[in-house]
Amino acid sequence: MTPVEQKKAAKAFVGRWKAAEGNELREANSFWIELCSQVLGIANPTQRLDFERKVKGRRIDVFYEDMGILIESKSRGVDLDAPEQRGKDKHGSPRMVTPYEQARWYADHITPRSVAPKWIITCNFDLMRIYDLDDEDCEDNYETLALNELPTMIHRLTGPLFYDALKDELTAIEGLKTEKERKFKLNAFRQKIASLKFLDPACGSGNFLTETYLSLRKLENRVLEDFYGGQMVMGDFDPIQVSLDQFYGIEINGFAVEVAKTALWIAELQMLDQTREILSMWIDPLPLKSNDNIACANALQTDWNDVLPANDCSYMIGNPPFIGHQWRTKEQQADMAAVFEGWSNYGKLDYVAAWYAKAAEYGKDSNVPFAFVSTNSICQGEVVRTLWEPLLDMGYAITFAYPTFVWNSEAADQAHVHVVIVGCSNGEAEGGRTIFYSDEARKVGNINGYLADAPNIFIESRGNPVNPGSPKMTKGSQPTDGGNLILSEGEKQKLETAHPELSEVIHQFMGGKEFINGLVRYCLWFDGCDMSEYSLIPEIRERLDAVRSMRESSPTASVQRDAATPWLFTQNRQPSDYFIALPTVSSARREYIPVGYLGPEIIVSDQLRFIPTSDKFILGLLMSKTHNAWMRVVCGRLKSDYRYAPAVWNSLVWPQASDSQKADIVSGAISVLDVRGNYPDASLATLYDPDKMPDDLKAAHTALDAAVEAAYGVNFNGDEEKIVAHLFKLYAEMTEGGK
Repeated sequence: MTPVEQKKAAKAFVGRWKAAEGNELREANSFWIELCSQVLGIANPTQRLDFERKVKGRRIDVFYEDMGILIESKSRGVDLDAPEQRGKDKHGSPRMVTPYEQARWYADHITPRSVAPKWIITCNFDLMRIYDLDDEDCEDNYETLALNELPTMIHRLTGPLFYDALKDELTAIEGLKTEKERKFKLNAFRQKIASLKFLDPACGSGNFLTETYLSLRKLENRVLEDFYGGQMVMGDFDPIQVSLDQFYGIEINGFAVEVAKTALWIAELQMLDQTREILSMWIDPLPLKSNDNIACANALQTDWNDVLPANDCSYMIGNPPFIGHQWRTKEQQADMAAVFEGWSNYGKLDYVAAWYAKAAEYGKDSNVPFAFVSTNSICQGEVVRTLWEPLLDMGYAITFAYPTFVWNSEAADQAHVHVVIVGCSNGEAEGGRTIFYSDEARKVGNINGYLADAPNIFIESRGNPVNPGSPKMTKGSQPTDGGNLILSEGEKQKLETAHPELSEVIHQFMGGKEFINGLVRYCLWFDGCDMSEYSLIPEIRERLDAVRSMRESSPTASVQRDAATPWLFTQNRQPSDYFIALPTVSSARREYIPVGYLGPEIIVSDQLRFIPTSDKFILGLLMSKTHNAWMRVVCGRLKSDYRYAPAVWNSLVWPQASDSQKADIVSGAISVLDVRGNYPDASLATLYDPDKMPDDLKAAHTALDAAVEAAYGVNFNGDEEKIVAHLFKLYAEMTEGGK
């Protein structure tokens, strides 16, 4: 089996078992037989694998005696850290053991002892843990393989940046038939990886540097094993060429600097043990080097060439700080000013953007590729142009990217962070450009600043739609009232019971949450009213006094002025006729943002976007996957949720549709509304939940999607990357390149 064939087989294996039930009793044996035969290429696995081998009355799930592997299988969803009852102890109490502890008992009691395993594997169909029983701390120091996820964070970044290409290069060399050529190229490869130098300009405690060192040393050990595996090496011989001298970092925290140095030393000793085992020779680990390549400094106020000259740097890697533009300290503001001197409109960029700008400046003349883990904001909304247009003008290109995904913090008290990984080079990328989606790596022609397979076009934050004659989108009215003009259902009933005349000024009040979830709130709406009578009502006077006081204490001058009219919203954008509404914030789990009609009797909150029209052609466009695909790329985000801005609608180029095509879109929009009407008790949140969306609603949307694509003159069958690329092309044509 060739490496390419094995890679394809592994992908197919993961796909099949990802969709399986994952039941231990019914499927575990098939899982291991298929893994061994179709992925690992082991002949006759049913003869080699010993299922249900007895150990003192108990049974091992799988035992691979020839390889010294003992496997404990669990069903999908079982926590590999959670103890479960396995009989009782000698006192009659329940005996609680983890999967590892259960497997370890088998390993310790198997007979004869000559077949005792060297490895334990625990697996729950999604996660596989590998324990080396020769390691004294094996219970905590295990290797993890996630079968249903992409690689770890320090492989998602380093893999496409350099490591995957190195690994493939070594595999190709190892496959050469001529020994002389193979050994020559193995030596050259070893010298190559020993010549690489890495800079992490925000290295923290050294995670990226340490993992990169381990990766290179594993490659070097493979080379040594190719040369000397199974032989005892004698004489004066220095086997290790990859060294800590190749790894450089900058970190502002002095304690973290010392941790990073220590982590690298530990990694060096760890890999040294493996090299000794391969060569069957003693290699002295002492003396430890000073490892002065980790500088304690402010990376944004430091010349990186003082740490590692750009001409000597091979790659930049790292995970700069996640700090939103609104949370920066005065010192960090000064850092940004130093980096972005001469740039315009950088004030809304997150702190992490400074590392991109500085990396580009540092590496532009030496073609130093770089990749960082970053907050996803740098690839969303209006700041895309601010950051990426200058970098692209400097000659850089995005060579690989992971669009927004959740990075689960290891700390229990930390919130999940929504991040992207972006790799850049100012030379052409080897192997082309790649976007890594949740289920595949896709080769693309270009990656723009929105991390889309589309031309390098930037969407302006324009005040008017790009389509002539298109109605404008705006947000609803803002009360700025401290909650005093807003009423719950109970407060409404109480006021109307005591003062029936208030029913004329109490209206339903709807923002994004109410619209999506079917919630009901009300507000006091005194626009155009004579307040001489209403202000005499004690409950109303009390509320208006509270609004006045709140506005007077505001630091905003315009709000202070509005304290003179506490009965009015500070911003009144209420439409006078039927309108199309959609929420400002919507869950990223939804394939479609819920869109619908509302009447002028409902007061629209500033958390709801609306277009003052009842045109069902426009409604159909907004409901379509075409619009939603565009929205996913152009909009901002609140964590991972979509944060809709009028710029999304204003930049969506309409199709040049014929009358019959427009009629098909209108018909499709009506069908969606009709199907939704069949579920009067279901909220839009329920109807558009991907796990609960009714089949007839899916079908109605699919038909509408096809009608919209046909109006654009394409048939992408819902492929969002193709849709977005086409829309970027249309935008460029309409705006003369998007500038």
